[in-house]
Amino acid sequence: MIGIVKLPSGTGTAQASATHQLLELWSVTSDVVAMCFDTTSTNTGTVKGTHSLLESHLNKNLIYLPCRHHIHELIVEGVFSALFGPSRSPNIAVFERFQQYWPNVDRENYASLSDPCLADPLLQELKSSTVSFLKCPSRKDWLHAKR
Repeated sequence: MIGIVKLPSGTGTAQASATHQLLELWSVTSDVVAMCFDTTSTNTGTVKGTHSLLESHLNKNLIYLPCRHHIHELIVEGVFSALFGPSRSPNIAVFERFQQYWPNVDRENYASLSDPCLADPLLQELKSSTVSFLKCPSRKDWLHAKR
C-alpha cells in the first residue's frame, strides 16, 4: 500500500487519478506491472474503469489481478442463478428460511456425506484438505503453513 486518499467520488476516474498521483509521488510509475482490485465496474470497466484509466495514465498495459474472493462470488452467483433463477433482492428466500431454521440444527450430532462418487483420489485429497482447514483453530496459520 502506498497511500490512503480521501476521494471526492468513487468513480474510476477519481481512483485512477489518485493512484497515478501516488505512484508519481513515490517515483514508482515505471515499476508498476499489475493492479489488484475487486471486481466492481468502477475498477473493471473498459472505458471508465480504474484499471483501464490507470493503464492510460501510465501508457502501458497492466496485468489484471482481480481479487479471487470476488471472482469466486461471481462464479457461485452464476451457479446459484442457473439453479434457482436470478435474485431480485439481497434477501434470498431459501437462505432466509435456512437462517430461521439454523437454531434447530443439532450441530453436535451430524454425519459426513458418504457417496461412492466421492471415492476418487483427487476428491478424497480435496476432502481431507477441506476438513483440516475447517477443523484448524487458526485458519490464518493453516493457510500460511500450506504455502
